[in-house]
Amino acid sequence: MNIDTLKSLKTKLINISQALASKQSNEDEVFVYNDTNLDKVFENYENIRNEIKQILENEDFLIDRHKIAAFFISSILKNKPIIVKINNTDIDNNDIEFIININLAILFSNFIIRKFYKEINKKDLKIVMPISSSQKPYIDQLIGLIKIYKDKLDIGSDNIKILLLSISHILFLIEKYSEKGIK
Repeated sequence: MNIDTLKSLKTKLINISQALASKQSNEDEVFVYNDTNLDKVFENYENIRNEIKQILENEDFLIDRHKIAAFFISSILKNKPIIVKINNTDIDNNDIEFIININLAILFSNFIIRKFYKEINKKDLKIVMPISSSQKPYIDQLIGLIKIYKDKLDIGSDNIKILLLSISHILFLIEKYSEKGIK
């Protein structure tokens, strides 16, 4: 991925983060976009990409859009570009931050898939998030995997490698589902 693409991805992540933080804030919970953590998202993405390339022992190996999106999901959840400030001290903000950053990660992964899909196929793809009972397992599996591994998001662990491949495959299935235009 070239530097211009990374810059455009960073700009989009900033925009999504700010919009999501603004939309979710209320008098009890203030969600804030944290630019230091956002920089860490991109540093962590590069670390994950390099680690996977080393595992594959092939520097020329191209990582597809689903893996790129999965790497960013992991990196977003590890670095939490949206943080929360809660007025009620009885509430644990870690769970709330995790949930808002899951939303951010899914929105951003959809953007990545759509962006690279359009570059390759020269047409737009509307990502359809399966919400009906027959298609819901895709998103349930995605969120389930994220929740299982939320405390194991270090690239050095074997768990993260399994997580990234699993998330990548689910994102591929969501893309294929979306290509069919099923609503």
